[in-house]
Amino acid sequence: MSPKLSYRWLLDIGGGPGTSIANYTVRSFQKPSFTVGVSEYLNINDLAYKPGIVSWTPIDVTLVDPENTFENNSKILYRIIQESGYVKDPRNAEQYPTTAIVKRRNSALLGGGGSYGGLITFTQIDSEGDTIETWTLWNPFISSINFGQANYASDELMTISVQIYYDFADFRLAHE
Repeated sequence: MSPKLSYRWLLDIGGGPGTSIANYTVRSFQKPSFTVGVSEYLNINDLAYKPGIVSWTPIDVTLVDPENTFENNSKILYRIIQESGYVKDPRNAEQYPTTAIVKRRNSALLGGGGSYGGLITFTQIDSEGDTIETWTLWNPFISSINFGQANYASDELMTISVQIYYDFADFRLAHE
């Protein structure tokens, strides 16, 4: 029996042609987490606490941005935002007016989940490449993208930071 290692995992993100992010370009991924709200109840001279609503914490994903046309994550993420409803083209403002981002469309482009929206799947693997556990994030959508920082004094890989909200997460062991 071995402990889980933080570098042994796969992330399935992106929902189809032109919006799929290559797994090997994912540099890091924040596993799901949640908090349970707490409510206070006053009983005459006594204070009691009860659990409240579960709130899932947004995840952070860091991507490497390859130069290749098909794996250019800047292009893929910008396309997801555009196809989600954000269109702003001042050169053709009458033809393409600014619109709102639609969560359902953004979610479907982030991960093919069918009629509900989208799914992002995080799979923890062992040394043989076999699945240990799987986390599925339901109805995810992009809340922020940082396309990185250019710097002449560095030869590091260009990375993109993406923050993703989701409605809830589901955990499964491989042998359940």
